[in-house]
Amino acid sequence: TGYKLKGYYDSAVGGNLVYDSSGLAVDGIYWKVNADNLVNDALVDEKYKYIGNQDLVVYAQWEAKDDTNYKVKHYKMSLDGKSYLNPEIENITGISGMEVTPKTKTYEGFTSPTKQTVNINGDGSTVVEYYYERNKYELMLVKGKGISSVIGTGQYYFEEEVKINAILLEGYTFSGWSNGDENVLI
Repeated sequence: TGYKLKGYYDSAVGGNLVYDSSGLAVDGIYWKVNADNLVNDALVDEKYKYIGNQDLVVYAQWEAKDDTNYKVKHYKMSLDGKSYLNPEIENITGISGMEVTPKTKTYEGFTSPTKQTVNINGDGSTVVEYYYERNKYELMLVKGKGISSVIGTGQYYFEEEVKINAILLEGYTFSGWSNGDENVLI
């Protein structure tokens, strides 16, 4: 499945090509035939007679295909922090039996996983799964003058909706949130 026939040789490793991958005899190879000039029930020309005094053994030699499919799945953590969203899938081709280290992706607000190294299965069944953790951020709310308490301080996942509130002391009005810089309102 992940390998293609290279040809038939007179040795298990290396050797001389006897038949090509389509099964045709290579010029200069002579076969032992029976008294009726038959090889595999087919009449053969005199030039294909094997002139040795023993049977010829041929060996199939295979080579890895260079177009074997494999998949890389990229899963991003959902907002619940426990499950993962449907993956982004990459369909890639490579050489059967070869070791590969597929790249991870960079997603804003997520931590990329460690890269994995795998061998490409010749049957195309190789799947690499990368799980991207959603980053968590600390939100600190500091009550200012005229504020009795604030609500919403805590850790939140990237893209998580956050509700914050300030409880005012009597006689004060709320002018807005800032990041600590006098000129920036949030």
